Amino acid sequence: MKVIYKKYAASQDIPVFDYVTKRKLTKYHTRETMAAMVAMGELYKDQKPPADMPFFYSTGELEYLDYYRELAMSFTEEERNTPFTGLFAVDKAMPRMSPLDQFKIMRNMTQCLISIEYGLKGDNALFLDSLQGLLLAVKISDYDGPVLIGAGKLYSDGSTACGFAEMLPDELTNFSMVSPHDDPLVFFKQNIQ
Repeated sequence: MKVIYKKYAASQDIPVFDYVTKRKLTKYHTRETMAAMVAMGELYKDQKPPADMPFFYSTGELEYLDYYRELAMSFTEEERNTPFTGLFAVDKAMPRMSPLDQFKIMRNMTQCLISIEYGLKGDNALFLDSLQGLLLAVKISDYDGPVLIGAGKLYSDGSTACGFAEMLPDELTNFSMVSPHDDPLVFFKQNIQ
């Protein structure tokens, strides 16, 4: 099993441009996506995973509070006192959201951008903050070779963490007692070699 874990404080620069070839797509990157690109780059160095390799990713609930705070501040006093409804969101909130920022808040964007960068076209799934889901996906994979799993989270203070592992299903014998509440990032942090 090959494992990598990266964590960046809010004040740290993430050297994403050292690890991407599709530089124009970086405008869609959150700090989580940047950390994921660095981690993948370090995991694979000068090689690429097979295009048909399964890739399963778990993301924590997006804590992109500055984005929502900025959006809320664009409302007038009257709009702030209006009950929030679906119609209000479509009529008043959505038009004020930058299309680029809308991509950033989609939960699967990190997995999509990693797949695009590395040409991954095999089985894939996104899990919400689930170590059990990641390990079960590896366990039931019928792929003849290692499977790629990853997890990341962007915290409300701007810090981020991300981990990846390339592993075979038979390497999971020691991880059968995983709780539904286990943090996926802890798995990567604890299994760095």
